Amino acid sequence: MPPIMYGLNKPYLSWSALSLWQQSQARYRKQYYEKSPRFNNIYTRFGKKIHDRLEKDPTFLPDIDRVGLREQSIEGVLEGVPLKGFVDYIDLRIPLIRDYKTSKKQWTVADVAKNKQLVFYSVLVEQEFGIPVDEVDILWLETKEKAKEEKIGGVTINTTPELNLSGHYEIIKRPEPVSALEKEEMKEWIITNAQAILEDYKSYLAS
Repeated sequence: MPPIMYGLNKPYLSWSALSLWQQSQARYRKQYYEKSPRFNNIYTRFGKKIHDRLEKDPTFLPDIDRVGLREQSIEGVLEGVPLKGFVDYIDLRIPLIRDYKTSKKQWTVADVAKNKQLVFYSVLVEQEFGIPVDEVDILWLETKEKAKEEKIGGVTINTTPELNLSGHYEIIKRPEPVSALEKEEMKEWIITNAQAILEDYKSYLAS
């Protein structure tokens, strides 16, 4: 039996794929059915660079706890739906899931409380390790943006801005653990959207 497919060479679903489907089915089709280039700009590239430094450079922000598992690829199958996620940090001693975010805008407790990506990771990590991981938080690294200027034909224009960390960062904890109800709702959301994508892709292939 051929693998379940959710697009060209896509036998699994991730948080980014599911959330893109919810935001815009047209954009999902372009990215995963037609293999258009992925959304990539200076902000996503900067975020990846900072993630890599946290992962590989122990001298970068040395007081951030690195005892747990970092940048883990987690896979699972939920009622026949293959899932995959890349979790920035997991500490099974607590247990805890942490996601890294770079942005100019301050992350708040309210932002963390309503962040569904963390609930998705909680479901996936529990499948992988067989234990509930309901404590979640965000490591927010404040980003500063400096406009770059360039003279063209004697006219000064602003070009691609330069991004750097301000040096300020915070660990923002979710006020309450992820509940069993939230996890059940997330599972239902995953299965519903996975089925919709599968049916849509089949129609696309048949058209």
